[in-house]
Amino acid sequence: GYFPVHKKEQFAMYDFFPDLKESAKTHKDGKAIINIGGGVCDVYQPVEKEVRMTRELMEIIYDYKFPLWILTKNDLVLEDIDLLKKINKDSYAVVNFTITLANEKAQKIFEPGASSTQERFDAIKALRKEGIHSGVYFYPALPFIGDTIENVETIYKQAKEAGAEFIYSSGLTLKPGRSKDEYMNTIRKHYPDL
Repeated sequence: GYFPVHKKEQFAMYDFFPDLKESAKTHKDGKAIINIGGGVCDVYQPVEKEVRMTRELMEIIYDYKFPLWILTKNDLVLEDIDLLKKINKDSYAVVNFTITLANEKAQKIFEPGASSTQERFDAIKALRKEGIHSGVYFYPALPFIGDTIENVETIYKQAKEAGAEFIYSSGLTLKPGRSKDEYMNTIRKHYPDL
């Protein structure tokens, strides 16, 4: 029951079977928020600069007038600000940034391929200036590293200064497996006292 708003032809099933489009008019409008990116895989990894797959996904989202929700650790999202503005005007767009460490050295240890904390706050400022919703996902708060009073206060202060509309916070949960093993190996290597 979803049809493109901004393109006439999508090469979808109903382009080949016009009766489908007519029958879909009897369906009630559905609501959906499209989530690209998140805790498992960041869609704005450095390779996105060349591949541009995320932009293609966003063009489809714009085409169908869907609301959009993004969670990233990379300011590369700013390269798509023109499309984000169009989506936000048509429906709704929000770009969230995972930001957990104010200390640049610690941030690079745990997030080697991500934009710096300052770059992410600068991206929030740029997005908010353009009227695009943006906030901070302050999790996981790493025990004894990111959950210190100094780190928490710094992140909250910088978020406020950047114009973040919200901050969600949560602690670290580690289930047995690869993620826990990698995390513990990183702690052993860089924070042996912990």
